[in-house]
Amino acid sequence: MSKRRNILMLPGPNEPYPEIMEALSRMVLPHYGDQWGEAYQKTCEGMKKVFQTTNSEVMIWPGSGDSAADLVAANIVGEGDKVINLKSGFFGESFENKIRSYGGKIVSVESEFGKSIAPEELRNTAKANRDAKAIFAVQNETSSCTLNPIKEIGEIAEETGKLLVVDAVSSIGATELRMDDWNIDVCIGYASKSLGSLGVLCPIAFNERAGELAERRKGEVKPYFRSFAAWRNMRCAFTMPTLNILALRMAIQIALKEGLDNRFRRHFTAAKATREGVRAMGLEVLPAEEEAADAVTAVLVPHGMQNEIRALLMREYNIMVGGSLGKWGRDRLLRIGHMGVTASPEYVAPTLFALERVMEKLGEKVPEGEAVKAAMEVFKTRPHEWVSALLARFDRKSLPEF
Repeated sequence: MSKRRNILMLPGPNEPYPEIMEALSRMVLPHYGDQWGEAYQKTCEGMKKVFQTTNSEVMIWPGSGDSAADLVAANIVGEGDKVINLKSGFFGESFENKIRSYGGKIVSVESEFGKSIAPEELRNTAKANRDAKAIFAVQNETSSCTLNPIKEIGEIAEETGKLLVVDAVSSIGATELRMDDWNIDVCIGYASKSLGSLGVLCPIAFNERAGELAERRKGEVKPYFRSFAAWRNMRCAFTMPTLNILALRMAIQIALKEGLDNRFRRHFTAAKATREGVRAMGLEVLPAEEEAADAVTAVLVPHGMQNEIRALLMREYNIMVGGSLGKWGRDRLLRIGHMGVTASPEYVAPTLFALERVMEKLGEKVPEGEAVKAAMEVFKTRPHEWVSALLARFDRKSLPEF
């Protein structure tokens, strides 16, 4: 294995905060005892603030985002239940597969790849399917880097009396999400994307309505430990990745110290800077500006060049970016993450510079230096967000502790 360190400008996992990695080297904690119980509980309480909920419980699932989505579907969907699923890309389709695997009858609301779900289409579908139990939605469809209008979707769910389940795996900590105010019943987060912690860890928040539903289904959810109802009782009764959870707790503290609103603005600024840099290079951004995500940018490249560009970025600049997911944008997409610690010019500018050099090497005509210049013009117009975030991290008098 190469000893060099790659920079993760991916849709996930993301670069972890250096101070988290430093603190972890000093920590060992077993998965039982008062100290662990307190640490786990405080992590859950901190995540409530990130989800912006006072009406929900939080559990921390030791698994991938995909497994967390499966867990939620198992607790919400029963045989024959009608479910409205919003599909605007790979992860909407993935939700659909999980709903179907538990016997759900799917009513699909789809959008063209690279476009967000139209609220009016959903409203019409929801009204026409009054017997549908729930709406499943992805906030940030990272296969196209498109943001879905969760606030409006939540209004429709409330109007039509349906549970709302939201995949915020890549957006939590980067994009505004107000679980209580937006009528979200179940929300899935993730540790190593926009929160900047370590992976294979999913905080899941569910309110009383979803909890009661899961309680009625607990005998049907197999195996037992995947039941929301079971987790309410046993919590930490089996081996947990304690260091990963401690890392998540520190990432939560960093996010809250920065301030969620400031953090959302910082990610918005980094995303806009990235898109402007890409366009200055002569490349096209996939979503329309008003539908583009804050945590990741989708760049259309000449057909068939996707993998070659990614390989050169990694080999020559140690920068990892994502590509297309299956049929969604096949061979034509770069997906550049700017989330957590990387939503900053210290990561965005070098990535754009490296991409410019790679495109030139592959024979494309690229205006020299224009990508970084365009990105920095955006950062210069809104310096407060990223400068204050950086200074807060290095204010050693108030560094967050485990």
